[in-house]
Order: sequence, then C-alpha cells, then structure tokens
Amino acid sequence: MLKECLQGIADAITSELFPKLFILSLIMFFLGLIVGYSIIDIDVKKQCDEMSITEAFQYPYCRNYFEEQLRKLKD
Repeated sequence: MLKECLQGIADAITSELFPKLFILSLIMFFLGLIVGYSIIDIDVKKQCDEMSITEAFQYPYCRNYFEEQLRKLKD
C-alpha cells in the first residue's frame, strides 16, 4: 500500500500538469496568507477600539495602533 502511494506521488510529480498546478497552489497559498493576515489585522483593531484606553495600552499592538491613529489626527 505504501509503495502504491509513493508510485502515485511519483506519477503526479512527473506529470505535465504538475508545474502549472504547483504554481497555482503557491499563488493560492500566498493569497490565503495575505487575506488571513488582513482579516486578523482588522479583527484585532476592532478589539482594540472596543477596549477602554487603559486596558488597550497594556497590549503593544493596541498601543501602536492608537499611536498611529493619533499621528494621523495630527496631520
């Protein structure tokens, strides 16, 4: 059974479609990482906005977010 599985993997790698599918899978993987990071970033900023200021300043990410927002207000 293991030998059949390894043979199937070898056949897939030597296939003509493998490079195209591999590149497509890499693009989709990195696109997923980018979308996931942006969703997490938006969610964390939302949580920072919902906290009280004294509580939010305990977290470095919220502190940086608020400092960035203050700089934007000054400009």
